[in-house]
Amino acid sequence: MTLFENYYFLHQTNMKKIALLSVVLVLMFLTHNNALACVCSMGATNDKELKQAVIEEFNYVPLVFSGKVIAAEYIPVIKKDYLGKQVNAENLVYRLSVDKVYKGEAVSEVILVTDVFRYGTISETTSCDFNYRGGEQYLVYATLDLNGKFRRNGCGRTDLIKNAKKDIKVLQKLTSKMKH
Repeated sequence: MTLFENYYFLHQTNMKKIALLSVVLVLMFLTHNNALACVCSMGATNDKELKQAVIEEFNYVPLVFSGKVIAAEYIPVIKKDYLGKQVNAENLVYRLSVDKVYKGEAVSEVILVTDVFRYGTISETTSCDFNYRGGEQYLVYATLDLNGKFRRNGCGRTDLIKNAKKDIKVLQKLTSKMKH
């Protein structure tokens, strides 16, 4: 084999490897789920800290309510991808029937948007996302996003009602003081 033939053979072999690697990388990109990290501080360790945390969040958000998840659905949206190009996507939203409003306008239903998006077969989530379950009761501290839509406060106190009994006691005291 001449030097030229040897070089040509090695070049062809490397090109096949590069092509195969490219195909594998494209397939991985098209079928994976993006997960973005979120870091939240630890919860309150005693009643005094809990009361302070509830008051702080109550003062921060425009809407605090208890309610039941009645639907989870994806709605079509236009979103910018990582390159800044506008793409069609679907955004996961939850509909909750409202039982009691502790702060904010009295409404019978609230739609909460999430940071969960679908682009065809690709989904994008963050570890900050709260996985609501249909039919479950929640205490929700909702904030407004830049589009004026309600969403759960990222590292906030939103939780199942059964886990939020102490929060509810603090909220009841707060709201009774506000009425007087």
